[in-house]
Amino acid sequence: MNVAINKAKELEKIEQIYLAVTAGNEPAKRLYTSLGFVTYGIDRNGLKIEDTYFDEELMVLVF
Repeated sequence: MNVAINKAKELEKIEQIYLAVTAGNEPAKRLYTSLGFVTYGIDRNGLKIEDTYFDEELMVLVF
């Protein structure tokens, strides 16, 4: 993640990075938060695997 973030920071026109993480994935959310990402919304039932829906937490890192 750090390599991707640093590469994006090198590109002048990139101002922010967006990602979506399954709302129940606490380890991933802690990682992204530790890197500076903040939650800006929830996509209810944003992911469907077979017959199960999952909410996705929408996150952004602004440079």
